[in-house]
Amino acid sequence: MPLFSIVIPTRNRAHLLQYALQSALNQTFDDYDVVVSDNYSSDETAETVHRLADKKVRYLCTNEALPMPESWEFALNHADGEYVFFLCDDDAICPRLLETIAGIIAERRSTLLSWKRAIYCHSTWFKPEYRNRVIIPSYTGKTFNINSGTTLTNLFSFRAGPELPVMANSFCHRDIITQVKARMTRFFVAPCPDRSAAAVMLSEVNNYTYIDDILMLGGVGKESIGAAQAYNRGKSSVRFTEEFHGEKILSHVPLKAPVVANFDAETLLRVKKLMPERFSSIDLDWSRYFILCYKQILFHQKTGVDVSKDSKEFFDVLSKQPLAFQTKVRFATMGYKQKLALKDIVRRIIYNFPMFIGLNYFLPYPLRKMMPAAVIRGEDAGFSNILECVRKLDLYIIRN
Repeated sequence: MPLFSIVIPTRNRAHLLQYALQSALNQTFDDYDVVVSDNYSSDETAETVHRLADKKVRYLCTNEALPMPESWEFALNHADGEYVFFLCDDDAICPRLLETIAGIIAERRSTLLSWKRAIYCHSTWFKPEYRNRVIIPSYTGKTFNINSGTTLTNLFSFRAGPELPVMANSFCHRDIITQVKARMTRFFVAPCPDRSAAAVMLSEVNNYTYIDDILMLGGVGKESIGAAQAYNRGKSSVRFTEEFHGEKILSHVPLKAPVVANFDAETLLRVKKLMPERFSSIDLDWSRYFILCYKQILFHQKTGVDVSKDSKEFFDVLSKQPLAFQTKVRFATMGYKQKLALKDIVRRIIYNFPMFIGLNYFLPYPLRKMMPAAVIRGEDAGFSNILECVRKLDLYIIRN
């Protein structure tokens, strides 16, 4: 049994998979294997894996196109490592990731570890001016333990931060996976396997280890399901829902708008139903749920989506809530369109003129918190794709 298994679930994204897989093979630590799980792709996925593969790589393919949670479950069932991590095919990991994690495990005996990601905008991102940019968040480089109950509360309150372990930024010990499967016969829950994994993993440990260091790049492009869903419900997010083959994905939540907060809420409610003994004492923050759904509906309107049906449903459902609840939601969403416009102006400036980041200490807090620690342009740093970027991130940016 290898110490680590890197599992790469993929479907029809061979042009991105090549970078994710190569980053997995570029590790400075040797005790690991890589499982590429192909969800019935019709592009050159198999050829890409065979071209790049070495003895560490196993290639699997499903017999039909599966919904994402089923695809991830299939992939997980073929992972042999003591610790398992899911590398999405639009992401890339730093060469020192496994070496760093192995050292922390040896020191702390941790069974669940997560780390921070920077964001890389692929050449297919919706806004051309953001393409081939890496957005570096603030980080301390420190490692510490976090109480799982606190993070669970934040997750169900829609306030979880980068420390949330979602399987795509964390290594989970096999014992945790086995315990979860014993409770509900599976590990991932629809519709969002990353959010369900966070909930069930946290429910099995009192605390987990968080490395406040940037050890990978989270890639975003038109092909990225979560990013497309958050931005404008693009084609990749539509295909994501179609692969559930008519199942009513949003069956437990009061609203039906296809926004990220709604999918997250649906996932957490299903987890509660499957593991009542673990989650009976925790519930969603329903006012926060309504607030985020409405804000995301407005954001989609700004990016050109027809949200008239969603807006009408939102106010119809909200009108049936207690008056105090309605007032809280309406007050929290007041002036949000203007705030969106201001955020867009600030981001355009800092993504295209990174020298303005140094002025963040002179800004009021509401503006300062929008500012990343750094924005690196590929044309300045000499990278043209996520693999070249993650190599330079480790060698030149993180170490400075």
